[in-house]
Amino acid sequence: GYQEIELHNITVKKNETSEIPTITMSLRPECFNLYDRNRVFTESETVFLTYNAFRVKKFSLSVVKIDIEKEIEKLPKDTFIKTSGDYLRQSVRYFEIDETLAVYKKDFEIKYPSPLSDIYDKKIDIGRLPLGVYVAVIRPENLPEQRHLFTVTDLAVVSKTGEGMKTTLYACDINTGMPLEKVSLTFFNHNLTAAGKGLTSKDGLFETTARYYMLIAKHESSIAFLSGNYYNSSEEEGINTYLYTDRPVYMPGQTVYFKGVSREKKGGLYQITKVSKATIYVSDPIGNNFYKTTLDISPTGSFHGSFVLPEEATLGVYHISYASKNSGQFKVLEYRKPEYSVKVTTEKNTYLPKEKISTTIYAQYYFGAPVKNAKVVYSVYQKGVSSSYYGWDDYEYEEEDYRWGYGMQVLAGETTTDEKGQAFIEIPLKDAYANETIYTIEAQVTDISRRQVTARGKVTVVPGTFKIGIMTEKHIYNPGEEITATLHLTDYNNKPVSNKTLEISAGVESYKDSKFSLSDFFRTSVVTDAEGRVAVKINVTKAGTIRIYAQAQDEFNNLITKNIYIWVPQRDYATSWAGRKQIEIVTDKSNYRVGDTVKILINSAVADMPLLVGIERSKVYSQQVVRPEGSNTDLITFKIEEEHIPNLYITVTGIHDKKYYTASKLINIAPEKHLLDIEITSDREKYQPGEKVQYKITTKDFSGTPVPTEISFGLVDESIYAISSELVPKIEDFFYGRKPHTVNSSY
Repeated sequence: GYQEIELHNITVKKNETSEIPTITMSLRPECFNLYDRNRVFTESETVFLTYNAFRVKKFSLSVVKIDIEKEIEKLPKDTFIKTSGDYLRQSVRYFEIDETLAVYKKDFEIKYPSPLSDIYDKKIDIGRLPLGVYVAVIRPENLPEQRHLFTVTDLAVVSKTGEGMKTTLYACDINTGMPLEKVSLTFFNHNLTAAGKGLTSKDGLFETTARYYMLIAKHESSIAFLSGNYYNSSEEEGINTYLYTDRPVYMPGQTVYFKGVSREKKGGLYQITKVSKATIYVSDPIGNNFYKTTLDISPTGSFHGSFVLPEEATLGVYHISYASKNSGQFKVLEYRKPEYSVKVTTEKNTYLPKEKISTTIYAQYYFGAPVKNAKVVYSVYQKGVSSSYYGWDDYEYEEEDYRWGYGMQVLAGETTTDEKGQAFIEIPLKDAYANETIYTIEAQVTDISRRQVTARGKVTVVPGTFKIGIMTEKHIYNPGEEITATLHLTDYNNKPVSNKTLEISAGVESYKDSKFSLSDFFRTSVVTDAEGRVAVKINVTKAGTIRIYAQAQDEFNNLITKNIYIWVPQRDYATSWAGRKQIEIVTDKSNYRVGDTVKILINSAVADMPLLVGIERSKVYSQQVVRPEGSNTDLITFKIEEEHIPNLYITVTGIHDKKYYTASKLINIAPEKHLLDIEITSDREKYQPGEKVQYKITTKDFSGTPVPTEISFGLVDESIYAISSELVPKIEDFFYGRKPHTVNSSY
């Protein structure tokens, strides 16, 4: 409770006791802070306020019901021209509050603990209030008054804003989530002047492209507020140009060859740009432009050129740009090309428990000779592959994803390459593995000139000769509903494993006192059919987190297990649960083509809750309100269009008992009609210096039909890529790679 102080010029000597002057500390000044985190209440709720205080002994509280629109009309408008953020919270201090009309008024005394310390999150229960807008005025003793604006309402409003500031508003009952028709909407500009009005449809929807800074929604006696709409997107319309160079790294004084492919994006679709000229800038790592040129854009939308780097060029990353937002990168370095490469390979792609991983480390000079008698330092790491909560289709493993490192080191050592440039190591494995495990072998090779090259290889260790998949129709069920769990056994070549016995169990998993416990209510044994499948019916009578578990043994007695989780909620009950979903979106596929019909199954933890379903990415392409009356499930469909390439997001939103429920699912759309299949072949595999090399290039469309195509062809020393990998994405990823979900939602 005291103010901090600082003491200076105190000297402490070794082996001596130093006297510190008497420290006099003052109490911190009085403070009082009204917390306004709770700003929305319903008629059935007890309205409350919370505060923090220190040394303030008394305060008075008045709660006054106001006419919010009249108060806004009376505001000094020029006050808000330079403000930003939540306009209502800023404006409440200017409202003319008549405390003689207070619906609640009381004086409070604050008692502090001994020794004196702060009071945190002290609650004031005001009681239930009628529908309306209220201002709480608190006057702490010896301190300025504080105000808090809150509403008692049955109305909720959700907004979604996408490209072009197109905003969808959804009004519904805050308790039941039912959409509300003819909700009056008033839009305010930056100085809180009413700038537009609207009424919601029978589905509670209203669309606008106007920019607004605040919204007031009214339905009968209920009022709701929303802050302004905004939109920031990385998916821009206009010219998009893929810029690349003939290689990723250069030395000062070398020639850089570059090319650009321009497309103009309109309505989500690419077309050849009609612009005839491109002005190109090249900037050094400091940001200085040292090269500029204007090039003709060909009828196919491309341009190309070259320039020579200065002999004293600054080292680092350079940018080549066109039309400001389109740029490519390359490096300028002083380097010596590596003379040899290293590869790490294993005898097999997968291994079983108790086996040994046979690994070959091969070092070869780029001219073809082996790197003999080179020192090899190796390390081996292992990392488990996470398993999905939900069967086999929900889990995706990115093969080259090392964002979280290689895992734990399990082996390290040294060896030497032989006359063939090879070194061999064996990695012993454990007796059993619960999940698939990735082993990464890292080898650092040092040749006689003391040049070092590092390479890595990886291999998967599996629990057994086959894997178990468990799939249910959905992941949320009602009590008493029958669950059909389909088990599918396949080997690692995806061939079915038939006539295999599995032990199946199901139980309720709970968490208490920092421990998980499981209470089984179902057990059985089953045998797979000729397709490696078997279906098990489970009747669930209890609510909670349900674990379905399967186990079997392979021909080497390796134990193979799999478990998934589903959720059985009580009616109208929902809570957060780690890894599980309150709204679940299930699609018939993960990948689609233009013209396909997407079938969407929506499971909700709350029965009868109306849901706003949107098909979105940078904008809301379509939306509808579905009402799964009498159940937790609904099925809807929509058709994939060209503008949806390369991906969409299905979003589902619902309101119930003032809680906001939402979920989103990504679906991919193949851009196959926009991609080419390019094949490059040479007349021979090996050549002598000075010989001519002949290449054949074949271009075909997605259907395999040959098509005339403009191409760029580069021939680069392979060792360059040991210095730097490409700095630009693949051209197909640039134009048709996954796009982010940029629709902004608020509630």
